Amino acid sequence: MSRLDKRLLMYDLIIIGAGTAGIAAYQQAVKSTQNLLIINDGPWDTTCARVGCMPSKVLISTANRMHDIQHADRVGLQVESKIDRSQVMQHVQKLRRTIKIRSNDLLATFDI
Repeated sequence: MSRLDKRLLMYDLIIIGAGTAGIAAYQQAVKSTQNLLIINDGPWDTTCARVGCMPSKVLISTANRMHDIQHADRVGLQVESKIDRSQVMQHVQKLRRTIKIRSNDLLATFDI
């Protein structure tokens, strides 16, 4: 048995990854044991909020709203509209920062 194998046997639980699932696993595991290890390569927060689901959902929502506006004449509305891409991206970045702050606040409560 290698030295690494022996060191890993010292823990009751090893969690791989500190994203949403890893943090949730830690939250539950720490109720039963303090003898755990989290292995993580990268930020301790949700990938979804930083670069995945959330930014794409905001962009999809924006596109859907624009589509509705562009077709508002179907329900008797006369509307002119324009997309300010810079403002849309600022909105995405603001939401990402907010989620990052909340994620860091949450992690601080876990004493990680």
